[in-house]
Amino acid sequence: DFYSREVTDSSQRPQLTINTAASDTTPPTVSSVTPADGATEIPLTDNAVATFSEDMSASTLTTSTFTLTKQGSSIPVAAAVSYDPATDKATLNPNADLEANTIYTATLKGGSSGVKDVAGNALTSDRTWSFTTTAQNNTAPTATINAPTTSTTWKVDDVIDFSGSAVHSQDGQLADSQLSWSLILHH
Repeated sequence: DFYSREVTDSSQRPQLTINTAASDTTPPTVSSVTPADGATEIPLTDNAVATFSEDMSASTLTTSTFTLTKQGSSIPVAAAVSYDPATDKATLNPNADLEANTIYTATLKGGSSGVKDVAGNALTSDRTWSFTTTAQNNTAPTATINAPTTSTTWKVDDVIDFSGSAVHSQDGQLADSQLSWSLILHH
């Protein structure tokens, strides 16, 4: 049997809510990458950047799902990964400069354990792109000579102490073992 009773108090009436908004089932895509796939002469300080077609879940953009690997290696370079929701860009910033004249491959992991949009839709498959860094900088290091000073005088059989340092624009401070000294004696 079915019994019905009219309720006069509106707070006791059953409410029915129908959600008419369509759920997002469209997987995200990568709309652009930097450096471009196949690019050459990329500076050693550049980052890998991917722009997505929609808002992404920042928590899925990690060093496990966005990697940069040197050709011939299976170990990704150490890096930090960040996401800017205002531009839909993920950036992989290596912890150190890249190696010169080297091919690198950036990978965004797709699938269930990969990057996802805010609705939880995964990139359908891995997105990879490769680029080649610029050749080694052949500029000479900047040397600093501490001793002898320009006012030092000496004669034959004097012992002369040499000390100094050198800094290279890409390699930084050079070790003492990388320095060599020569004395040219002019009369």
